[in-house]
Amino acid sequence: MNEIVLSSSTATTLEKPDRRTRCLILLATYNGEKYLSEQLASCAAQDFAHIDVLASDDGSTDGTLAILKAWQAKWKLGEFHIM
Repeated sequence: MNEIVLSSSTATTLEKPDRRTRCLILLATYNGEKYLSEQLASCAAQDFAHIDVLASDDGSTDGTLAILKAWQAKWKLGEFHIM
């Protein structure tokens, strides 16, 4: 099984992934409420068979953590962990 690791700070050009390819998204957040849902929707729309998310929040004071928890509850593409 292929595994490709991308982070929000990595700009990589990839060919269309094999449907068996797993993707691991490392997401660091701090007061990202404004764009977080859009970012996670974009991640969910990718053409990977399995997408895991590891999200770390650095003490946000806006709605970031609530958004992460809502996405975690409905994420069906793989694991979604908030650390």
